[in-house]
Amino acid sequence: MPSISHMTTAVLVFAYSPSEEVRHKPIPKANALYYELTAKTLQTVEKSGLSYFLFTEHEQTGSNFGERFTNAIQAVFDHGFDKVITIGNDTPELKASQIKSASIHLDKGEFVLGPSTDGGFYLMGIHKSHFDASKLMDIPWQTNRTATAVLNLVQQNNISVARLETLSDLDCISDLKNFIKYNSSLPPVFIDLILSILGVKSQEVPHTQNIFSKDFGNSFYNKGSPIIHLYQA
Repeated sequence: MPSISHMTTAVLVFAYSPSEEVRHKPIPKANALYYELTAKTLQTVEKSGLSYFLFTEHEQTGSNFGERFTNAIQAVFDHGFDKVITIGNDTPELKASQIKSASIHLDKGEFVLGPSTDGGFYLMGIHKSHFDASKLMDIPWQTNRTATAVLNLVQQNNISVARLETLSDLDCISDLKNFIKYNSSLPPVFIDLILSILGVKSQEVPHTQNIFSKDFGNSFYNKGSPIIHLYQA
């Protein structure tokens, strides 16, 4: 019988499709890398056993990041879930065990934050009862103050916070250089793709298996868990 977490908690993967990612991040010729990052993220989420949603630019609504992110969380709540765990697609170190840990903390009534080394966060777990869309939209998103601002907002409301370990995300060339330097356990495909982008490896990079359509089709992917289809209005 499914646990309460599995019935009331969903994961929101909030990320652009690969072709759109290359337009927003200063990493040239990174389409194949973003395909692999998103594929790995979805596989990691599947291992958690939780229902999940993938929101690319096709599902996101709003005029800025804060609006799009907040609206996506609201959309998951509107589908009957009481707790949402948000993640992106640019943290290769993310493990299913960390998503499961976030779910456990949420069951205890805690807010969950997995901080990133750049001042943002790679994971946020929030209860519907703690969700305030207007205040969340006002957070200074995509800055080195994002995580601190979110924590301040939560603590002002006397909500207990559970912090996960700090991880690195991949947003620019310097992130790739640091990541390849300190992460020897990366799957070979990531090493080859990152080195290729950095111009370090001269031989041909192995062909990346395209397990999705060019832009991830309808953007929703939920293999192995309760299927909840989202359609753009």
